[in-house]
Amino acid sequence: PDSRPARVERVNSAITTEEGLWLKEVYKLIQKGNNNCPQLDILEVYAYQNSQLTQVAQACGLKARRFTREDGDLSTAEGRTNLLLYVLLYRPKHLWLSPECGPWCAWNRFNAARGLGSFSHVKHVQDEARVHLRLCNLLAKIQLQSGRHIHLENPWTSSMWDQKELREFLQSTMAARLDQCMFGLKHPETSEAMQKKTRSNIITTDVFCT
Repeated sequence: PDSRPARVERVNSAITTEEGLWLKEVYKLIQKGNNNCPQLDILEVYAYQNSQLTQVAQACGLKARRFTREDGDLSTAEGRTNLLLYVLLYRPKHLWLSPECGPWCAWNRFNAARGLGSFSHVKHVQDEARVHLRLCNLLAKIQLQSGRHIHLENPWTSSMWDQKELREFLQSTMAARLDQCMFGLKHPETSEAMQKKTRSNIITTDVFCT
């Protein structure tokens, strides 16, 4: 394995005050620790412990890791620090982000229209989820500055794609549509193929054309 010290690059892109505070804590930790971390091919974020992407990548001989809730709760400052530390030290060639789609799903839009109480509840859930969108935007800046790739995944119909927190990210990426039935997704009871339209925004034309 590559044991050369990691080159921890500071983010020089225009960052918000909040992003600057997040990074400040990470840089403090990096200065104290051992930075001899081999570069990853793929880091999968918001992943389950048995996620297929990392499993398949490892089977193909790639250096891949997951960042699960056990590694850090990304709704907390500690969890975000842990993830940013991973990204800056392991410098993943591909960073795959799949934030929770629940707050932005069609059912939530339906529920929000049912009444004032439902609307207030959905708005509260979405407001709490916005920190994840801001985190994804910062991760995109880190990857783009370093010439590495980033992929952001959510259902095609998710209203996440319409949120202002991701506007900057979306301007730098292209949208690809995937139907999950192409990869064997089936109904758990009937075993019939399920379409489940999925959108992945990416920054490389090579991956997009593939």
